[in-house]
Amino acid sequence: MWHLYHRVDRWLRGLPRYQYALFFGLSGGVGVLLAGLLVSDEFLILQAGTMALVMFGLEAVFGLHQTGEG
Repeated sequence: MWHLYHRVDRWLRGLPRYQYALFFGLSGGVGVLLAGLLVSDEFLILQAGTMALVMFGLEAVFGLHQTGEG
């Protein structure tokens, strides 16, 4: 299992900065959407979209989670 994790991690870190930020933002948005489905919140799509946009923006500008420049 760890081998698969490290393989995916290497692949993601090898992506160019904006592709990595897009993946990061989408995964954050999907996470909020899934968590919201569990608690059935009203503004689910708005919250998920906002989270995806914020995560993408922060990662694209600052690149904190990606070590390579890509």
